[in-house]
Amino acid sequence: MEGVNIPFDRRRFDQPQIEVNPKTAGAPLNPFSADRGTPADWGSWLHGDRLAITFTATKLLCRLFGWLSTRYLPSTPEVGVAYYLLAYVTDGFFGGQVGRQFLR
Repeated sequence: MEGVNIPFDRRRFDQPQIEVNPKTAGAPLNPFSADRGTPADWGSWLHGDRLAITFTATKLLCRLFGWLSTRYLPSTPEVGVAYYLLAYVTDGFFGGQVGRQFLR
């Protein structure tokens, strides 16, 4: 098994058991596939860990556009308020989820 990386839980198995034979140690063997869980479509940015990246980027862009619109479009403050509101919502989304889980 040279060149193979096998992650294991040290609380359940020790390294000599895994080095001899993972199956006899009772370790579940699931082959790792690099393309599993990495869809190429744009919808994947709205799920899982990528959602946090999407919301962070959205928050930063909305703050920037909100500042730019209040600075360069002073006659329409609603545009800046809309951008700041969207930044506020995307920034507080995960905090709201944690709070909801805490209250359960």
